[in-house]
Amino acid sequence: MGQGNYDVVVLPGGLAGNKALMESCDVGELLRQQESQGGLIAAICAAPTALAKHGIGKGKALTSHPDMKRQLEEKYCYIEQSVVQDGNLITSRGPGTSFDFALKIVEQLLGAEVAKNVAKPMLVTFKP
Repeated sequence: MGQGNYDVVVLPGGLAGNKALMESCDVGELLRQQESQGGLIAAICAAPTALAKHGIGKGKALTSHPDMKRQLEEKYCYIEQSVVQDGNLITSRGPGTSFDFALKIVEQLLGAEVAKNVAKPMLVTFKP
């Protein structure tokens, strides 16, 4: 896997895809590089369990799909909220929270004003 500076590394949800993320040494290496450089990491739905598997963000606050809570609450400060940000880590619960998740990433990369401008034509309310 090539080295590079990434604005954000996003892990999508879903059980089958998440299994692949958890088993991939390349994904683990990429996540560790991103974390060591202070880069933004985002994960939604089941994907926060891949963060745990690769040792990313230990002790930080996060959320996930409710079915993944038991796998995460011992290593993290688990919060039942649509989107949780703790420093450079953004997590979200699932498909129904994906707009809020995406807009939080936009806010971190480009600012709240850009996130508001992206949200408006989609008829989504952005709450910084």
